[in-house]
Amino acid sequence: MSIPEETTRYVEKYPDYRLGYQAIVKDRSRPLIVLIHGLASNHTRWSEFMQNTVLLDRFNFLRIDLMGHGLSLQRRRVTRQGCCDDIAAILKQEEFSKAIVVGHSLGAQVAIEFAHSYPSICNGVILIDITFPHLLHGTLGWIKRLQKIIWSVMWITFGLNALGLRRKHFELRDLQQLDQQTRNQLKGDQVEGDQTIASLYMNPLPDLKYIPLAIYLQDMYELVQPLPKLEDVHAKVLAIVSSGAQISDREETIQQIHRFPSGEIQSIQADHWPLTENPEQTRKIIEQWCEQFE
Repeated sequence: MSIPEETTRYVEKYPDYRLGYQAIVKDRSRPLIVLIHGLASNHTRWSEFMQNTVLLDRFNFLRIDLMGHGLSLQRRRVTRQGCCDDIAAILKQEEFSKAIVVGHSLGAQVAIEFAHSYPSICNGVILIDITFPHLLHGTLGWIKRLQKIIWSVMWITFGLNALGLRRKHFELRDLQQLDQQTRNQLKGDQVEGDQTIASLYMNPLPDLKYIPLAIYLQDMYELVQPLPKLEDVHAKVLAIVSSGAQISDREETIQQIHRFPSGEIQSIQADHWPLTENPEQTRKIIEQWCEQFE
């Protein structure tokens, strides 16, 4: 479903480096909200939010596809810091001097990095289930342990791509449609055994139909890299923390969030995908917090 008045735009930082994003810019005197997706995701992660939020009449919005994802699908070295530089380039093209950045999971890490690297243009941060690398366990804990192997395979994949061994076309994955299918599956009779949302959303095989392997490996590698010193992030921070998160220790995550000089925590009933599991409450928390920037 399309969103009224939203347009697809691109910024070219230099030849062969093009970033795509969705924009609703009605009045540049209004505050700007930048939405950042997570691992192996794209801007459609925010489609349902955009179709229902009451903030459209009072805020401008950018839904960004990080390099290698969605509308920005290219095989390049992707780092969290590089993503921050890309966001800054988009804001410059759109002529915005301030932004509220909202990110989920890996996107929340990018949001922290952005607030740390560009404090003059970041006046607010919303972190949806931020993952602190040293607290990860389970599947993501194994990614941390195997990061050197992931790094090696990533560069081997880049080499094979350079030799022409690569898939040339990837469709844009509609994550709003996937979310609805997942909700129906988890509450209906289609659930198999002890199937959970984690078992559905942390399976790489479906993801690799829509994203190059080299980008997927880089997403995993960046997810477990150290974050900036949280005490140096001076923007206002809201952390939305799932009550049932199993990929990281919840209590220790809350302790880390308290390190932000201006941090606030809201708990929500979910595992690690609040925008899928509890979209209405997640949307309302975001809306209420953003009102202070009007």
